[in-house]
Amino acid sequence: MGSYCSCSGSFKFNNEVVIPKNSLQEKLVEMVEPIQNFDLPKEKQEKRSIKIKRFKTYCGDSKPKKPEKKKGIVQPERNSFISSSSCLPRHKIITNSKISEELIKELYSRYKPLDDNIAVEEIQLSVGEGIEYRGEWNKSKGERHGRGISIVNKEKLYFGYWKNDKMNGFGKQIYCEINVDNITNIDIFSDNKNYSYYIGEWKNNYQEGKGKESWPDGTYYEGDYKNGKKWGEGKLQLPDGSIYEGQFKDGELNGKGKIIYSDKREYDGEWANNKFNGKGVFTWPDGRKYTGEYSNNLKDGYGVFEWPNGKKYRGQWSKGKQNAEGEIYDPLKDKWSSGKWNMGKKVKCNV
Repeated sequence: MGSYCSCSGSFKFNNEVVIPKNSLQEKLVEMVEPIQNFDLPKEKQEKRSIKIKRFKTYCGDSKPKKPEKKKGIVQPERNSFISSSSCLPRHKIITNSKISEELIKELYSRYKPLDDNIAVEEIQLSVGEGIEYRGEWNKSKGERHGRGISIVNKEKLYFGYWKNDKMNGFGKQIYCEINVDNITNIDIFSDNKNYSYYIGEWKNNYQEGKGKESWPDGTYYEGDYKNGKKWGEGKLQLPDGSIYEGQFKDGELNGKGKIIYSDKREYDGEWANNKFNGKGVFTWPDGRKYTGEYSNNLKDGYGVFEWPNGKKYRGQWSKGKQNAEGEIYDPLKDKWSSGKWNMGKKVKCNV
């Protein structure tokens, strides 16, 4: 049967999470996805590396202590500023804020005042070393409330709405690629492609609701957030032009979704933990097609593989290879023949 009776190469789609030791740096999720080619030996199959950046940001001037883990409780990592309520004794009124009068006026012109009947005044504050806030202030409670801008260690900038001394409502956070001493209205209020940013809804310092994220390398996400993570429906574009559209959970690809790679290969099906898991359909530009079950990015279970010339294999797979009972269809004879495979090698053929 030639190459149609067995798979000459195993399909791999690895997802390696690399977290730098310094948790104040960006986290990189590296996804390595080799192009499938049944006609090439394994060592010649092309690999591509794509990176999805995630950021952890802090309001304090030093890395906060990790919360004590309680047995049986999963504590997710979140993108946030720590509430300055823990820094309240260090609040200090200043008069020479790096946040200019022009930026505040621009913020006020773009964002309407909160309609909550809470009296506010404008204030300039130092919130610990390297952290500044300028904007509206609930004097009666001594907390940030309304429209305001915050700069953290000359690396991060947030502008938008505040409630109860936390980011709440609509706002934009710019990450570490900018020099806040030289920012302009155009820099922060436009979708500048030269720095990373999130713009959208916030709840108690975490991204919650609808939002967008963008990075200079071309990575872009638009969709739902929950507890500071991508969660719900969303669309993710990768630097090489590949696009995933579907469901997310806990910051990962989970549920049903479709990815179209830059070379026009496609996978449409079920995902879990950033991998193909469950039922799905994978197609190649040359006409090859697999329809069936996956486990951890490998064909596993029952599936049907079709070649452009009309030949087909249907049967069992294990770890990406034909295994156990299966059948081959010959379009020239219009006939199915059964057989047995052992990890990609045919060991028995029945007419």
